[in-house]
Amino acid sequence: MRKKKKFLTLLIAFILVVASCMNTASLAGASEADRVPDLTGEAGTLQVGVSFQVDEENSIPVPGAEFRVTKVADLTVNGGSADYTWLSPYDETGVEIAGMTKGASMQLAKTLENMISDRELNPESFSGVTGANGLSEVIADLTPGMYLIYDFDHPQINNDSLCVDPYLIQVPNPDPTNGNNWIYQVQSYPKSMSIAAPVAPVGPPIGEITVTKLLTYAEGGEEYKLITEDARFYVGLFLDELGIYPYEGADIKEVHIQSSSHNSVTFEDLPEGTYYVLETNQNGDPILPDMPMLDKDGHAYVCELEEGSTNEILIQPVEEGKDGKLVLKNRFIDFPDNYYIAASIDITKYVVKGSERTIAEGETFYAGIFKQEDDNVK
Repeated sequence: MRKKKKFLTLLIAFILVVASCMNTASLAGASEADRVPDLTGEAGTLQVGVSFQVDEENSIPVPGAEFRVTKVADLTVNGGSADYTWLSPYDETGVEIAGMTKGASMQLAKTLENMISDRELNPESFSGVTGANGLSEVIADLTPGMYLIYDFDHPQINNDSLCVDPYLIQVPNPDPTNGNNWIYQVQSYPKSMSIAAPVAPVGPPIGEITVTKLLTYAEGGEEYKLITEDARFYVGLFLDELGIYPYEGADIKEVHIQSSSHNSVTFEDLPEGTYYVLETNQNGDPILPDMPMLDKDGHAYVCELEEGSTNEILIQPVEEGKDGKLVLKNRFIDFPDNYYIAASIDITKYVVKGSERTIAEGETFYAGIFKQEDDNVK
């Protein structure tokens, strides 16, 4: 049985602190007032605070919220411009940090968290937990760069799960009141949201859900089925569309694809109720539809639903509602290693006898397939 995940995906109303001076200072011909100040060499610190917003005016601190912090990029200042250098393997994202929007930074943080989990990376990181006042201990001796705050796991509030997305923050931070200064003692306050636990389906088993994993590759406006010799993917059942509450009556299932573009698994013996099907990693952490991902070799793909379909499946005690089916498609943006596209070439051999062309029958001919590589034929 899977351990219940108490973190992951809901809006945080806060903050990637990539200051607006990054957008202007990196432009050619920026004015002296827009120049990013030199770094002083001072080590930075970070303190994370988590609170629950009761209403528009009031919030309460959340103790016991656990999280991790890892550095993903170095920050240097050259000629009055901020320069970022990704640390390996995060450079595989290919994202330009300077000038990112808040929405792009939130999406990038999710991609980085999934990369760490999917590849079972063990990056050098700091762990933190909030105290009674909702604040963590100060994390010290941080070198300049971009940091990922992730893997939030914390207690419930009023029997509801409290959720905080992963996010990125820069240390040191540009001083919003004085563009000539850096703030080396950084505090971050991501807001959280409480989600009521859905009612889990109970009762006698009456139906099943079959999930098909399909692999495709898109290029030039065309989409092709991808064949893999051996690849493994994972899917799970959840009680909500964001994958916060796994259905405890079924473990995640491995979809093992061999010499094919697809394979299916079936969740059997399901009680009446509503289920949400999501791709997961091996640990059961959900991957939301349309979320950009990287495979273990750094190739980008997106998990998609078929057009017009939904990952919400209702099992009902009627003949047409007892079984559900869903296709989860992994559409690769760049061609992955050890995959290929299945294609066929039809060859018809004609024989000319006199002035008439006839199809050869009862005779043996041979044909070969050759690949043109530069000036060499192979």
